[in-house]
Amino acid sequence: MGLTLEFYLGDSDVIAKAVEELDLEKLRSIGIIKGMADFSLHIEPNDLDLLSHQLDQHSNQQAIELRPHLRVLFDDIDRGAFEVDDEWVSYVLAVPRAAVRNITESWFNRIEQKYGDERIEVTEAALKAVDDLLQLCRRAKTEGQPVSHVWFL
Repeated sequence: MGLTLEFYLGDSDVIAKAVEELDLEKLRSIGIIKGMADFSLHIEPNDLDLLSHQLDQHSNQQAIELRPHLRVLFDDIDRGAFEVDDEWVSYVLAVPRAAVRNITESWFNRIEQKYGDERIEVTEAALKAVDDLLQLCRRAKTEGQPVSHVWFL
């Protein structure tokens, strides 16, 4: 099993507590999570910063990274939960959904360049993850809900 990287819409404290207790059933129960973007795509956490750098090309903004915009709620050797600050959520919010394929393709090109791997094909799961993230950030602003980022080994 690989690294799980997800973004959630919902109460960050409740999400962090479920991650801390490793209570995945509670975490995924109806009512706790109001939306999700699953980036469990065989990538590393730093690859999300590469994604963040691709978003500026489609929103007339200066690129920012994700990591500096994460507030630690719980972090351990095999899992963690972070609240994503409003600046990064707004940064993502400014990206049009029509750009999902271009963003995902340019992101995968950057990953290829970084690791020197053979060609990495854009998958439906990757396209869905990017699209879900854009929608999640829109809902966060509309509904006044925080966005959390979690990881599990």
